Amino acid sequence: MAQSPTKSVTFDILACNYGAVNFQDALGDYLVFINHPGASAASLRQRAADTLIPFRSVPVFHHLKFTKSERSGPTDISDSVHAHRKEWMDIRMSSQRVSTLLSSIKMEEVKAGELMVSITLGCYESKTSNCYAGYRIAQVRVVFQIPRRAINKVAPLLDTSPHLAYVEWFSFAADPDTKHGMFKITRQTRNGRRNTSIIDVDSILSSVHLFPRFGPTIPLECNSFTALDCYSTFYVNPFADIDSYLQCFSYVTGILKK
Repeated sequence: MAQSPTKSVTFDILACNYGAVNFQDALGDYLVFINHPGASAASLRQRAADTLIPFRSVPVFHHLKFTKSERSGPTDISDSVHAHRKEWMDIRMSSQRVSTLLSSIKMEEVKAGELMVSITLGCYESKTSNCYAGYRIAQVRVVFQIPRRAINKVAPLLDTSPHLAYVEWFSFAADPDTKHGMFKITRQTRNGRRNTSIIDVDSILSSVHLFPRFGPTIPLECNSFTALDCYSTFYVNPFADIDSYLQCFSYVTGILKK
């Protein structure tokens, strides 16, 4: 992470320009979970509804960078995840991997019942084992911190203000496609709204490259930087880099041989 945030952004601008339309509710859910980790689902639901947030803007960051260090040699940037304002996404951003990520959050980490599934994970995850079993894919909208002046008021159990990400969740199909071996993922919704959560940046493992599941026609407004909003179903590209290829190659090969 950069030592300093890019800027401070209001909740209204996060909704309009970053697409984080559920940011305030997701932040309330996160704060309740942090402050009352042992509370029941009913108690968490009530506390989240009553949570007041004493600030209207947060410091944001536009990049996550991952480094890979060799035993002998310099440390190189091996991967990155971007979370920009919509109007800043132009042709200079050279990858479709702009804002999708693989998270290490697992279903078994949820201890507080059904409510915390919606707060922490956003949706139900298939129990069927695959090469991504136990992991989630999400679109990151905002990377931010709770203002340092407010951290003792809203989350006194936290020693420092962690780097956080507001994300929208996808779910995996149980098995890869039999034609090309790629896993299909679909946006998760609840009551017509995308399932969202706030997660710790430390749970993000890498960026992820997706292919839209194209239909018979392509919307005129669709391009490399709007495809995540034009489509709701995608395929995960296991050939984007050596790490994702090695992770899935043996599993997918075994499935396709059956």
